[in-house]
Amino acid sequence: MAISRMTKVLIVGHISEFNSFVTELQKSALLHLADLSRQASAEESQAAFKDLDKSNPRVLSGLEEMSTFLNGYRVKESFLQKLLSPPMSLKRAEYNTIAGAVNPESLLARFRDVRSALESLKQEKERLLAENETLEPWKKVNIPLNETGDHGEWSLLLGKVEKTNLEKLKETVCLDHETVNVNGDSAVVLIGFHAHSRSEAEALLQSIDFAPCTVQTGNESPAERYTGNNDRLAVINDNVDEREQGIAGLVSEYDRIMILLQYYQTMEMRSRVFERWLATENAFILTGWIKQNDRERLAALITDYDTLSFEELEPEKGEKPPVSFSNARVFAPFQLLTRLYSYPSHESIDPSPVLSIYFALFFGITLTDAGYGLVLVLIALFGLAKFSGGRDVLWIVFWGGAFTILAGLLTGGIFGDLFRLENPFISVPFISELREKLLWFDPMKEPMIFFRVVLLLGVVHTVTGMVMGLVPHIRQKNYGDAIVENGAWLLILFSLFTVLFATNACISMSLVTSKEPPLPAQAVGPAFAVLVAMSVVIILFGARNEKSLFFRFFIGFLKLVVLSGIFSYLGDILSYIRLMALGMVTAGIGMAVNTIAFLMIDIPVIGIVFTVFVLLLGHLFNLVINLLGGFVHTLRLQYVEFFSKFFAGGGEPFVPLSESRKYIEITD
Repeated sequence: MAISRMTKVLIVGHISEFNSFVTELQKSALLHLADLSRQASAEESQAAFKDLDKSNPRVLSGLEEMSTFLNGYRVKESFLQKLLSPPMSLKRAEYNTIAGAVNPESLLARFRDVRSALESLKQEKERLLAENETLEPWKKVNIPLNETGDHGEWSLLLGKVEKTNLEKLKETVCLDHETVNVNGDSAVVLIGFHAHSRSEAEALLQSIDFAPCTVQTGNESPAERYTGNNDRLAVINDNVDEREQGIAGLVSEYDRIMILLQYYQTMEMRSRVFERWLATENAFILTGWIKQNDRERLAALITDYDTLSFEELEPEKGEKPPVSFSNARVFAPFQLLTRLYSYPSHESIDPSPVLSIYFALFFGITLTDAGYGLVLVLIALFGLAKFSGGRDVLWIVFWGGAFTILAGLLTGGIFGDLFRLENPFISVPFISELREKLLWFDPMKEPMIFFRVVLLLGVVHTVTGMVMGLVPHIRQKNYGDAIVENGAWLLILFSLFTVLFATNACISMSLVTSKEPPLPAQAVGPAFAVLVAMSVVIILFGARNEKSLFFRFFIGFLKLVVLSGIFSYLGDILSYIRLMALGMVTAGIGMAVNTIAFLMIDIPVIGIVFTVFVLLLGHLFNLVINLLGGFVHTLRLQYVEFFSKFFAGGGEPFVPLSESRKYIEITD
């Protein structure tokens, strides 16, 4: 249960060995860079920077853009394929050879040319398709539209009318018409009339809702434009196919592109050194933090260089080292849950080992079903065997499943009551007998036992957090804070529980099964005295930083009662009842699923099919919904009820200068 101890170091060397040294430093991932004041002149630093900086943000941005674009043209992998496919792995020599052999500028020029041409063709294609969609009703008109309109003595109009109105056009004598095209309920007609019939013709056209053509085709007829567009679309499709073949050529080089992308990402990460170093034309200085147990590794690395040396530094006043966890492998996955909340302060304590035990235990209680736990364990083991990523999550699932099996066996839950001893839904004597042998209590029949268990766990969990809160104060020799913030509250809680269990209050609240209090009545007096004494300590010193004596005592009283006070602690402990509620919900839904499923088994022929279907779907639903609820509420108990007793966040994560490993795994 530790945070790695850090040492601040200063590294000095000749500028000629900088690139080689920083390359090895990235491989080793030892040094978390710290800011170093630039005391060299701007000209000297800039000169050194120009010679040493191998990053190229423009190339990196182009490669990232190209990889995103090409992903749209690669063969899509299924979700399962993505999970089962191991990441690409290369030996460092092969990686460096490929990265050095590919010319990124040439590659990006090819990409931009083919993408630009393709985008231009696609834009033209979209424009022509949109124009043809507009021309569709008029595509059989063979006269240029600039010949229509008013020509003095006569007029020629093109437009659309409802098909039902064609008879009215035939019956009139004030105009002539020709039906050009009929499409559904409308017809395209060419209307001609003499100037002396204009008013009569326009009145008729208005009465039949004649809609003039608004298409513009210049000197071409709509038929010519439509046909010409189709011819151009055929050419565009051929050109698109040709350009997409060029993209296919780039896709075939996708692995090399990703190697190059990762190489330039590493160079970009290296360039961050220049934001924090101090340099002259001949020398450079770096400073940063290393883990104390990595000191020998850094010393061995530096001895390979003629001009390099390092020394340990005292941190500046107020300077805080970065935070890195140092836990046994079994607890390490639960560091993920701590990081989700916040990195602890370097002066604080890493809760991950204690959190891991309580999280797995509480998670198991919320499910209380050995069958569901077994499913989770098998899923986690499969994932750990097949996948290289997400291992922390899989280990959390594994341990949560293991504690769910334990909780399920102690409460008799194995896929609900599927294997109960009396009238089992499925008769497997071995499982039924094992269930009865390991059964501690049935939460559906003896809920008060469950109630007492979760309350006891709440007390133990809360007290654990309070004890952990003592550690940072004692480390920093803040004994007054340790007494007021933690010690006094521990004594207050123990005094309250002593009074509770030495009187009949514990019997009336059903906290014990006996008819007599478990503690002697004589304990009430001393416990009450301690309670009063510690309450006075809280009132007097709980707000000791307040200058006003009135506010000091007033806020101290509020702290005793309300502000993280007695009622707050009691409320925290009572909130652990949610574990019981979730556990009983899981058991209840499981029992309901079994009952509903086996009501269908007597249906002729398909009864067994319905039963199996309901069992699978029902238990899957029960597992998923309570898995989510169990995770959220268990995590809430850690973050709200537990961490609030001791956790001090705000730590800066230890992020050493390292290589990019996003796409390719490099083996030395």
